[in-house]
Amino acid sequence: MDTNTKLIYQDAIENIPESERLPLQNPIALRTLAALEFYEKNSSHAIAFTTLMQKSFDKRNVKYIHPSYITILLQLTEDELSFIKIIQKEGTLEYVTKLDLTDDKSQFCNRRYLKDPLPEKQLNYPEMKWLYIDNLLRLNIINYPIYKQDPVMENGAQIGLIQQSRIHLTNFGNHFFEAITN
Repeated sequence: MDTNTKLIYQDAIENIPESERLPLQNPIALRTLAALEFYEKNSSHAIAFTTLMQKSFDKRNVKYIHPSYITILLQLTEDELSFIKIIQKEGTLEYVTKLDLTDDKSQFCNRRYLKDPLPEKQLNYPEMKWLYIDNLLRLNIINYPIYKQDPVMENGAQIGLIQQSRIHLTNFGNHFFEAITN
């Protein structure tokens, strides 16, 4: 074990009673240590990986650490980590969107957000939040159900749609959040 790895390991086990400690050679800890090399010490990713690693050394917490969390964490941006924290803190983010119906009435387009509770100042690239939502949905971290839809009518014909929806963490997303935070 190199000196840097020893220091990280010593920091990680510092607050774990010796009787509750697991050895360094557990797969989650080793993969987490490898991932830490790519992130600056105080970045959101480094903090999340360090927390995940600390819990993987603790007999009392290791059962809550799923091996997929490492892979998921590697697929998230700093903004997505911030977004997860915001959703967890708020519980639910409620959105209202308006879409236009194409002239041939075959699809909806031109999505506009009439209500957007996401505090954009907490993101580095707020214009990318919809990509973040798609990624977090794909990873089963969030759910984004539409709970109400109303047609937008003009002269008796539908020209659009107003949707009301809520973003919240899935059960898996809540477990993931708990694993990467203290």
